[in-house]
Amino acid sequence: MRNSSKNAASILRSRISIEQPAMTNDGGGGFSTNWTELVRVWANIKPITFIGRNEEKFADGQNQVRKMHKIILRFRNDLNEEMRVNHNGKIYNIRSIIVPNIENDIIEIIAEEGVSA
Repeated sequence: MRNSSKNAASILRSRISIEQPAMTNDGGGGFSTNWTELVRVWANIKPITFIGRNEEKFADGQNQVRKMHKIILRFRNDLNEEMRVNHNGKIYNIRSIIVPNIENDIIEIIAEEGVSA
């Protein structure tokens, strides 16, 4: 195991589910989105603080601050931005997937908490 993998593994303390969308017929001629678990993995989830950027949005008649998080996990090549992370019922929609080093031992997911994909 590479040294950076050991360091990454030591901080992966949260059990998360990676979920993928599945379109199902709603019986009325349309489709609805259901979420199915792709895999359960260990991860590290931490909030990201943006300084000097307007991270507010307007929804439901109110200004709301976007709650962004960085989620670190062991490298996988089967994830994409249409998926989401579920941690104890809290939903994080994947916005970006980053491979931060050439060893491909970890990935960083940038995700937004609690909004529709």
